[in-house]
Amino acid sequence: MELPDFLDRLDNVKSLAGGQYGARCPAHEDRVSSLSVAAGQQGGIVVRCFAGCTAESVVAALHLTMADLAGIPEWVATYVYTDEFGRALYAVERWANPKTFRAVNMPEPAGRVLYQLPAVNWAREHGAILYVVEGEKDCDNLAAVGIPATTGAGGAGKWLPQYSQQLAGCRVVVVADNDVPGRAHARRVAAELRATVAELALAVPTFGKDVSDLLAAGYGMDALEPLSATEAIGAYDASTIPVRPISWAWQDYMALGKLSLIEGDPGDGKSLLTVDLAARWSTGRTMPDGTNGVGPWTVVMVSAEDDPEDTIVPRLLAAKADLHRVVCVPHGADPAIPFSLTVDLPGLELKIRESAARIVCMDPLSAFLGEKTDSHNDASVRRALYPLKLLASRTGVAVVVVRHLNKGTGGKAIYRGGGSIAFTAAARATFNVGPHPEDPELRVMTCVKSNLARRPPALGYRIENVGMHPHIEWQGMVDIDAQTILDGSDGELAKRRTGRKLEREFLAEALAAGPLSWAEIMVLGRDNGFREMTLVRARNDLKLVKVAGPGGGRGVRWALPQIPTQRDVRSPFGHLVTPDVSANERPSDQMGSPSYAPSQERDTRDDELDRLPLVCSACGTTENVTRFYEPWWVVRCTKHNPMAMGE
Repeated sequence: MELPDFLDRLDNVKSLAGGQYGARCPAHEDRVSSLSVAAGQQGGIVVRCFAGCTAESVVAALHLTMADLAGIPEWVATYVYTDEFGRALYAVERWANPKTFRAVNMPEPAGRVLYQLPAVNWAREHGAILYVVEGEKDCDNLAAVGIPATTGAGGAGKWLPQYSQQLAGCRVVVVADNDVPGRAHARRVAAELRATVAELALAVPTFGKDVSDLLAAGYGMDALEPLSATEAIGAYDASTIPVRPISWAWQDYMALGKLSLIEGDPGDGKSLLTVDLAARWSTGRTMPDGTNGVGPWTVVMVSAEDDPEDTIVPRLLAAKADLHRVVCVPHGADPAIPFSLTVDLPGLELKIRESAARIVCMDPLSAFLGEKTDSHNDASVRRALYPLKLLASRTGVAVVVVRHLNKGTGGKAIYRGGGSIAFTAAARATFNVGPHPEDPELRVMTCVKSNLARRPPALGYRIENVGMHPHIEWQGMVDIDAQTILDGSDGELAKRRTGRKLEREFLAEALAAGPLSWAEIMVLGRDNGFREMTLVRARNDLKLVKVAGPGGGRGVRWALPQIPTQRDVRSPFGHLVTPDVSANERPSDQMGSPSYAPSQERDTRDDELDRLPLVCSACGTTENVTRFYEPWWVVRCTKHNPMAMGE
């Protein structure tokens, strides 16, 4: 059975992202379309009921068996393309399970002709209407009732320039398949034909998906209806749209039915903050700014990093949440992979409606993007977030998502979020969390952007512990803005940014553990918000050197100057860095010497060294500084690196 035939047996079928379809499950009383249907990667049909019905029960309710869904290739028909005299030129085979087309002796595009070319010539000579349809099956079904029709090989999007010339002088009706791709294809074909044919019209079936469905239902070609030359968009007279006020989950901070962002560096309490808010929403307690609470409401928490058993639920208890009103979602439909915006939104919507949830917290957003989403591309990000925006609007939930910051190359706070600015553009409110420049233990939540209300006041909080589990203690309003939080009270970050010091620090940190290719550096750089040109300039500032890789010139990597070549050292991140130097390149008197063998256990001097500030003990500089562990245990810059100085 083919996917369209299976979908025809279901109710309330809707097209979803990623080539999937949603429908009402026939195996239970389904009011929210909890069934997901898609074509299998190896053929056949895959069904999944998010309410828990098995695939066997679903197909049994449709009076089918699992064999009907199996992907066993099956030949269906062969369509022979001929010249104007009826002589065979090439063929197209139609197969099912999965639905595919196989070309037999297909020539290059310039040598291809329209299907049923003799019928085209007959229609032109007799002044008969010729129907241009999307597939060979439709042509054959029309020919069976004496109606001339034609098409090109390949279906939608495969119209070739010579086809228009082969239809010159004909009276043509282009019939669209009744779906978005089919209508778009028909309009493109009509645009190509407008200059060559004698008469032209656009039409679409009033029943079914295509002409074959129309004929099978007993209708004739008089059941076609005109199709406009352009696809209608969603446009409404403003006077017909009812006005409604904004509903707030947290007055002036986060709105229901909208997307809000919380951004910050690791360790600044983003996840704890969402837990605290979830606890307040679940109980109806007052909000952190002292305004009246809302609810109690059910909160859905989608997490890809923290485990519910030992982290999320204990933190909720410490925050005094009502656990009966919190739903934890640690993964999507597949337990082996994280929740995905491209696959699991129908299941999330089902859970929202079943639990009557009003809040959805997602931490972190980057873990839920599809594999094909480029987080640095505006268009890609907007397409990925649009279904989430629609879900928020459709269900009325406030969606609160967590995002990490980059290293800070943008001049304004609004550009500090990791990846494209489209994340911030899609959200109706964006908040940054970070330490107060004059009190690092005091974190501050500041509003970076708000489209729905005036910017609300910044709020301070401290991270406290109850037993083993931390929680948020709010400290009230703080007179500070996001830019000051990010740059520091004296604007130190802005000064470092202006002088390319941030870029140099980034390169030094990235290369501290060893050489990297420029492609690897650029991947890290993009993730942290750095542009290639500024990194190239910082590369020149640092006087990075090229190191030949195993592939010779094609494997060139970049390294810090005076890279250690004869001794094993520990990087600033605590792991062992072993230079790529063969035994015959080392001095013979050092081979096997125990003084160059790193200790197997962490030396207590490592801990002492870790507590020292990153200031060169030889010259006092703070630029390009790293920690050199056994056997030196000193903090030095690259210029005074102890190996280069023979220490």
